[in-house]
Amino acid sequence: MNQESNRYNKMTHQWAEIKRLFQNDPWGGEGPDGSKSKMSFMAAYNIDQFRNFVFHSSFLKRYHVKPALKSRIRSNDTPLLNFGMSWIKYYLWGIESTDFSIR
Repeated sequence: MNQESNRYNKMTHQWAEIKRLFQNDPWGGEGPDGSKSKMSFMAAYNIDQFRNFVFHSSFLKRYHVKPALKSRIRSNDTPLLNFGMSWIKYYLWGIESTDFSIR
């Protein structure tokens, strides 16, 4: 039985990539208690708060998110978590994503 193993393998691969990136201190002078850390923690572990941040802050005024993706992340946690991982890579290391672009 497959049990969506491809989806879970993909997510595990994404987490492994982020974990590898974390080996280089992304916090700089602010340390792990600063705003970068709080933003990353929210995107990775507090999915409801991250969704609220995306849809009820200035995020969508600053970043363009494709309409189809915006619709999926509004109501589905899996695409939102993938989006959050892309956001973490961009926010901490400047790694661009096809999920969003600066307006």
